[in-house]
Amino acid sequence: MLNQLFVLNKKNLLTISLIIAFFISIVSPINSAAEEIQSNDDDQIQQTKEEMFKGKLIKPIHFANAMLKGKYKKTYAQLSTELKDVIPYEDWKEVVNYLNEGVEGKYHLRKTMTLNGESSYRWSDSSEKKVLYIFFDKNQYVQDILPLSGEQHSDTDAIRTETYFKLPFTGQMFVSGGGANAIDNHHYGNFELNRYAYDFIIVEDEWTYEGDAKNNESYFVFGEDVIAPANGTIVVAEDGIVDNVPGELNSEQLLGNHVIIDHGNNEYSYYVHLKQGSVAVNVGDEITVGDLIGQVGNSGESTQPHLHFQVSDSPDFLNGKSIRINFTHFDDLIGGQVVEDPFPMFSFEEPTGTYPVGTETYHWIDESRAETFSDDPDAKRELMVQVWYPAEAEIGNPDHYLTQQLTEVLAQAVGGSMSHLNLIETNSYPEATVSLEQGQYPVLIFSHGMGVYRNSNTFQMEELASHGYIVVSIEHTYHALATVFPDGRTVKMPVEARPSDEDLNTFMTIWKEDASFVLDQLEQLNNGNLDDRFTGKLIMDSIGMFGHSFGGAKSFWMLEQDDRVKAAINMDGGLYGGTVPEEGVDKPFFFMTIPHSLEEWLKIAEQTGEPREEVEKRYYKVITDWENSVENGGMSLVMPYATHSSFTDMTLYGSMIRAEGEDARYNHRLINEFTLAFFDRYIKGKDEDTLQQLGEKYPEVNFKVNP
Repeated sequence: MLNQLFVLNKKNLLTISLIIAFFISIVSPINSAAEEIQSNDDDQIQQTKEEMFKGKLIKPIHFANAMLKGKYKKTYAQLSTELKDVIPYEDWKEVVNYLNEGVEGKYHLRKTMTLNGESSYRWSDSSEKKVLYIFFDKNQYVQDILPLSGEQHSDTDAIRTETYFKLPFTGQMFVSGGGANAIDNHHYGNFELNRYAYDFIIVEDEWTYEGDAKNNESYFVFGEDVIAPANGTIVVAEDGIVDNVPGELNSEQLLGNHVIIDHGNNEYSYYVHLKQGSVAVNVGDEITVGDLIGQVGNSGESTQPHLHFQVSDSPDFLNGKSIRINFTHFDDLIGGQVVEDPFPMFSFEEPTGTYPVGTETYHWIDESRAETFSDDPDAKRELMVQVWYPAEAEIGNPDHYLTQQLTEVLAQAVGGSMSHLNLIETNSYPEATVSLEQGQYPVLIFSHGMGVYRNSNTFQMEELASHGYIVVSIEHTYHALATVFPDGRTVKMPVEARPSDEDLNTFMTIWKEDASFVLDQLEQLNNGNLDDRFTGKLIMDSIGMFGHSFGGAKSFWMLEQDDRVKAAINMDGGLYGGTVPEEGVDKPFFFMTIPHSLEEWLKIAEQTGEPREEVEKRYYKVITDWENSVENGGMSLVMPYATHSSFTDMTLYGSMIRAEGEDARYNHRLINEFTLAFFDRYIKGKDEDTLQQLGEKYPEVNFKVNP
């Protein structure tokens, strides 16, 4: 039913009355059964060549209008052998006349699509109220014909779900049917029950399978995970129905294996034709975005593996009406598109250390400093600081990644909902106590990049904490994307043009003062004056600092200027805030970066409108500062297949943030291994050979200790 690939050429269409019945049935645009696609024998091919030579075949682009003109013999001659078997010539005229009923003017070709060696041509008449799909094989013989109503339903088109949905899968899929018109979406034409449904497949070089067309495993989409695109409660979970052999269908069990989720507001999402035995949920389960539902299959009224997805106003499919879906990052999904969620759900890899990870967040006010960015003349500098630490055990529920308030600000920045980031669970537990395995733990302090946030490197914080570090991340108010205080106030980063170098130098002074203040607060924390959780647990005489971008630059300057800081890592941060000594800094320092070139900087400047001469001046200063920073024993690596954001969690957010060919998790593992080895050596005093061994393990980064 939902993916019925048999149109005029199947046995249930032996009479014109059944053709009329079929006209009000529900079908799919994925073309005829796979065995038909490649079944033309030598006689058929030879016949095709002869008829083409004689000029008998009608070009596909003209076929609909040839029927409209009453060219019964010529159009009938071009039907496939199977179509002719079920529709004798004496009935063909009646079929054509039926198809021509109500057509105004002529047919206009609107769209073509080729899959599995067959092409669908899609026309609408001059009034756009009649739509016709005709499917041709590679020899231009007609395999299927599908008539649809082209009437637009502006009343229901305007109604969208109150729930916002992500895509129900990860990676890329091809939309074989979708959109609010019958040309793009074969579901749209006749009935409300699945008018706004979508069918998803995977296509490679215009084929949906490779190998044996009668084997479900040959289809690229078969077995792909289906995930919850929105929160809800499972109300139907049907499993156990055998998957069809491709080309056959099970009309007795219409939806096959399927799941229905209640999202409230009388909105029920359907996941249909799932693989037998794959359904991973039960009725009554409360699920969140990204939870596994099942896998793509070929059960029920389906002749080829695919996922059918829709939202209805009822869990009773045949008595419900479909609702047009509000997607988080798409206005709609259109038949013929390849789609991928730009910001899919993801999970953080489990840390590799032996310690569970706890986390705590503090709100600290520096009464000695005025808040220069506030309109309130009495405002003091306020900071949110998050701590990750080795825990005794995992207690309670893990922390969620971003606050709802922060996801709302992030959504404004990217132009689409990012609320799923509030649903992602980390590996950190807010209620956990500090591990008793050691009396004290070394301290590392992190700063984010300009316009980011304190937990933007959660992948790194959790890994370090699991290996016995207390990791403290400072959120630099007014320079973070948004800072949410305990009383609900949200302070956003001002939206301004790129700051001048003078402004950046001023900002760096503020960030260094923030770091010094946090170091002082940690002393108080260690003394039990602020919170007894960490009393006596912090080793305060050998601090490590690290950061990304502007935060990485701050770490360098703190290493140079604060005796409490013994080693630092700068991840791709331009060293604004002072003059870098030509001889570097006389402490362990590690600079991680990506390939940089003047050409790339100039390309970015073209988008921002920054004058070329200013870009060149800034580029050469930054490069010189970097070179000077690693003099006399400083370490460096250059990470290929990476972007500036690769040193953060953000490359997990979506492919658009990653470099071409980048494996985000590989880069994160590489960063974590080098970071851990560096601090183990220079903060814990462990084996100095590990860094060199990592250089051999990852030769592409050109790790070196500079003379």
